[in-house]
Amino acid sequence: MLMNKLTQKLIVMMQQDQLDMNDLSVRKKNARQLQAIITKHGWPTIELVGEEASNASWLIAQHADHNLEFQKQCLDLMKRLPKKSVLSKNIAYLTDRILVSQNKPQKYGTQFYIVNNELKPRPIKDRQNIDKRWQKMNVGGNTWRTFEEYQKNMEEIHKTRK
Repeated sequence: MLMNKLTQKLIVMMQQDQLDMNDLSVRKKNARQLQAIITKHGWPTIELVGEEASNASWLIAQHADHNLEFQKQCLDLMKRLPKKSVLSKNIAYLTDRILVSQNKPQKYGTQFYIVNNELKPRPIKDRQNIDKRWQKMNVGGNTWRTFEEYQKNMEEIHKTRK
């Protein structure tokens, strides 16, 4: 019964994050609530709360740019878990987010920015081997097999939002 409530709480937090994407107060509140959940239960794994709520936990951590140390803590917890307990692509995304926050080249190419009204990937370390890292972490899931496919998709989305 507890996990049902925890699962629901995480999903509601994710929904609020997505509704109020530019509201820093929502992101701060969600990060504080996720920290309390982690303190009590550990990282919300797939086994503990289900894939959707575990993914919601990652999204909340991903968007906690105001608290780099918290993001690092979440990444460390996720990396220590068995592979079946957390989506490996979430580790890749959070790794890149943290690297970009530290003005370092990203590893998986998940983070973009706008240059002259065009969407471009943030600097990527060892670009020639990105697809190997991409596939190892299943970054594209069932949607994109390569970074290039992902980049084209991101650029198309950006064009439609202009």
